Amino acid sequence: MAALDLRGAKVPLRAATRGSADWHTDVARTLPGDPAASAEQLAAALRRHPDVRECDAHGPTVSIGLTVASLVRVVPEILLGGLPAPADGTPRAAGPELVQRLHPVRFAHARARSVSRSAREHGVRPDTAEGSLDEATAADRRLLTTLAGAPAVLRSGRDRTIQAHARGLSSAFQAWFAATRTSPRGLEEITSTHRTRLAINDAVALALAAELTAVGLDAPEHL
Repeated sequence: MAALDLRGAKVPLRAATRGSADWHTDVARTLPGDPAASAEQLAAALRRHPDVRECDAHGPTVSIGLTVASLVRVVPEILLGGLPAPADGTPRAAGPELVQRLHPVRFAHARARSVSRSAREHGVRPDTAEGSLDEATAADRRLLTTLAGAPAVLRSGRDRTIQAHARGLSSAFQAWFAATRTSPRGLEEITSTHRTRLAINDAVALALAAELTAVGLDAPEHL
């Protein structure tokens, strides 16, 4: 589970499934007093957080929208080695049922690697520093929010959790792929947005590969 640091306290977050928010938290339910009043107070405090662009309370639930800069921050962390290795460090054999169930994840990884090769053929190189997007689309936000959960999921070492996250990440990636370009068209110049989106693509490929490896599957370059 992700968390947002607020004056030294960690606010647990879960990915939003609707609306313009990136994350939700129900931590107000665990605080003393009226949960709705606590949620309003928490939302007011979170609005002053530098990574928060919008924050609203709905009863005991707080919805949080993050800045583009904070969403993209996970990308260089993963590209520069921010993913934990499998818990026991040894490969495992997976049965045909798991291979079939996670076929969409393996396909998404192969597609991400294909995107990376194609972009490089067009002269695009990933921005491995903290990249920038002039404006994050809904597909960008969903993918980056899902991607941010990969390190914690891998650290958990729980197969079911890893498989569920891998399926969610592959689904978010495919929606992003359909709506996004990492290479310029025709005579268009290469921009920082192309470089940042290629970095996002490459970080997703690394996360999918790590999750597939963790459950005993290979991460194909072609499929």
